[in-house]
Amino acid sequence: MKSQLRIDIFSFFGILLLLLVGCSSESDVQPVLVTEDLVITFDGESCQYDGPEVILEGEIVIVLNNLTEDSVFFEVQKLDEGKTWQDMLDYLGEPGSKAQAGPPTWALRIGILNYAATKITLVPATYGVICVQRLGNSFFVYTAFSLEVR
Repeated sequence: MKSQLRIDIFSFFGILLLLLVGCSSESDVQPVLVTEDLVITFDGESCQYDGPEVILEGEIVIVLNNLTEDSVFFEVQKLDEGKTWQDMLDYLGEPGSKAQAGPPTWALRIGILNYAATKITLVPATYGVICVQRLGNSFFVYTAFSLEVR
């Protein structure tokens, strides 16, 4: 009876160890559960973001902190599978470049968000977020960040 109990305890701890090792060998980048808003700051020369690069799917709030008197909004664009943030950077050009007629054919504009804070729902994919500055009839783009949603 005691030897059977020892075998059962040994088996239990062996299985537990295998489960722990198996779970720890997953992807190095784990999603971060967002409990706070994602904040973008536009200062007239750049669009800055300091937050997680990987989050879980669901509702999030993106806040635009516009430090200028200019009209500024942000866009969230879902990139097609296989496209990267670098592809978006190459498409848009240098920060402050005149905006293209629209997003690239491989990106779906989730929305043009004219509010200081906007709640959106994201599904698993890679997204690009950009700030757009309006000066008269011209629009200028500033890349903010890439966001992977799992």
